[in-house]
Amino acid sequence: MNKHMIIGIFLGGAVATAGGALALRSTAPKVAHIVSVTPITVAMEQEYATVTTVQQRIDPNAPVLADVVRSQPIVIAGQAREVCEKRVVTHQMPVKDENQVAGTAAGALIGGLLGHQVGGGNGKKAATALGAIAGGLIGKNVQTHKQQAKTYQTVEQDCRTVRDPDQTTGYNVTLNLNGQNQSLTMAYNPKGQLPVINGEVITDPTNIKKIKANIPAPLFDVAYTFAEQSHNITLDYAPAVGAQLPYEYGQALVTEEQLANLKARENTVIAYNVVYQSDTGIGEIRTVKHPEGNTLTLKNGQPIITAMGE
Repeated sequence: MNKHMIIGIFLGGAVATAGGALALRSTAPKVAHIVSVTPITVAMEQEYATVTTVQQRIDPNAPVLADVVRSQPIVIAGQAREVCEKRVVTHQMPVKDENQVAGTAAGALIGGLLGHQVGGGNGKKAATALGAIAGGLIGKNVQTHKQQAKTYQTVEQDCRTVRDPDQTTGYNVTLNLNGQNQSLTMAYNPKGQLPVINGEVITDPTNIKKIKANIPAPLFDVAYTFAEQSHNITLDYAPAVGAQLPYEYGQALVTEEQLANLKARENTVIAYNVVYQSDTGIGEIRTVKHPEGNTLTLKNGQPIITAMGE
């Protein structure tokens, strides 16, 4: 083996070894660092359809309800009148002796006589005087009471003006049906709505109750669009034009059960958005698994997600 052959073999082996190392290095897995992991919930990715038209179904033979928009009482003012009543009035008889002189004199005389019977000398005189004074006062009081007890009665008429209460004889009622106002007079004050059949307003309370109990719930033909495709459904309520209806599995969710189910799932996590940093820059990947740890393994430049617990 000459010198040149030995050199060639050596150089070839070195090149092969370097090439193999490069090949292994290029195919060896790389590691990226996780920057953030954001849960994606049902609510975050909920899609919606848009209501475009709403039309109530009309049965021409069915009663419709008119709204009572105004009700004003018809009032007749009470009349003023004179009311007279007879009453008995007691009067005191006129007296001639207004100062009760006769009673005072008679009492003084009797009192003096009685006082004169007491004691003797100056004492008798004093007793006589005191008896006269006391007797005069007593006589005056007796005569006064007798005068006051003498009465007579008369019947007199007492008149005054009274006003009778106002009377409500009915109500002027304004109804609105399909945007048109209609006026009528009713005997009572209606509330809420009145049924209309073939243009006739039903005002009898008993008939109103029966008719309202048998009116079927209104139905509405609703059109909506999703992904530029039009769809039609029938609802028992009228959503506003432009309203957003949750949309899943090829249909709008409109029933109470569907909406309750969606509400219960709105916070359910359905995926994760993972942002990572590699040698080539920032990357992003969506995965249904939550990555384990703080790094991702890159194979051929693509992250490999290892779920927690695997």
